[in-house]
Amino acid sequence: MDKYDAHLRNVNALYEAGAQAKIDVIRSSVELSNARQELIRAESSYEVNLAALRNLLNIDRSEPLQLTTEVSYEPFGTALTDCISTHSARGLISLHSVRRCSSASWRWILRARGRNRR
Repeated sequence: MDKYDAHLRNVNALYEAGAQAKIDVIRSSVELSNARQELIRAESSYEVNLAALRNLLNIDRSEPLQLTTEVSYEPFGTALTDCISTHSARGLISLHSVRRCSSASWRWILRARGRNRR
């Protein structure tokens, strides 16, 4: 934002000195407005995504959430059906086993066990 503000001030100064056209001032002003809108949109998206993450993790909205590490995706080597059959047969569907299964399967497992709140 600071660069856009500085650029607009420079273009305004050049316009007042007669070295820049009015269209350049208008263009710089529009670029600044667009950058502000994009910043607002990004901040809003960030807050919505944090709220969704809190919801998925069942964390209260008033509780601070500090992201401390990079999250990377690593595919799990066991097929979804194998995860379900192995853990269901043993009655071992737990938080640990859900974490080990692929991210696409954990919601299905929770629903199957009646623990999904949605």
